[in-house]
Amino acid sequence: KVDAGNFWASMDEWPAAHPTKLYFSRHHRLTSDVPLFGAEQVQAGDDEYSYSPANPASTTGGNNLILILLGHKCGPQDQSHIERRKDVVVFTTSTPLAAPVAITGRITAELYVSSNRKDTDFTVSLTDVYPDGWHSKSIQVRYGIQRMRWRDGPTKQSPPMEADQVYKITVDLWPTSWVFNAGHRIRVSVSSSNAPYYMRNDNLDDELLHRRPEYANERARNTVHFSSEYPSHITLPIVDLEE
Repeated sequence: KVDAGNFWASMDEWPAAHPTKLYFSRHHRLTSDVPLFGAEQVQAGDDEYSYSPANPASTTGGNNLILILLGHKCGPQDQSHIERRKDVVVFTTSTPLAAPVAITGRITAELYVSSNRKDTDFTVSLTDVYPDGWHSKSIQVRYGIQRMRWRDGPTKQSPPMEADQVYKITVDLWPTSWVFNAGHRIRVSVSSSNAPYYMRNDNLDDELLHRRPEYANERARNTVHFSSEYPSHITLPIVDLEE
């Protein structure tokens, strides 16, 4: 299914896609411009936020049919209320799309991050912003998460993070097929929770099943970096609608 295009598509294999990078930039912008060493003062920066396990961002939509039983919605839901949280960093294309942009395939985000904790999470959400203002509908397309203790792979536990050291991670947002229509904008949001779909991270370097309730409010000071040295970006599998 091509969700926003309002038609079904059937293919024997994934179509040829053109991997396209959109970079994080200052003023919460998402841009196709590659960060240059001579342009740090224009594009470079970092966004810091405080993540509290006692107040995680609530799961809204997505492929979570089981969570319907707990009162949560599923499918492509509006994320604008989540994006207004102080622990969510948002990057949006600066101008509305002049023509539809179609994606089909796997989506990944490459982030350069740091924290004052030995372990924490980083979540990434891709949304389709409708053309009625900055705080308009922001419909979720795909999302993913990376727990830093497993940043080197799912079978090998990584060493504890060192305070304020910058780490490069890849967040898998999984495949989808979607059309961002003309007049819409593309948005990427970064945070550290999406509960209860993902178990909240208490920001401690210990086994999850042995954590005590009094540790539930161990705040993390997490940072997303973006510059020529730390080119945080999302890669979209753009396809030709005519094909």
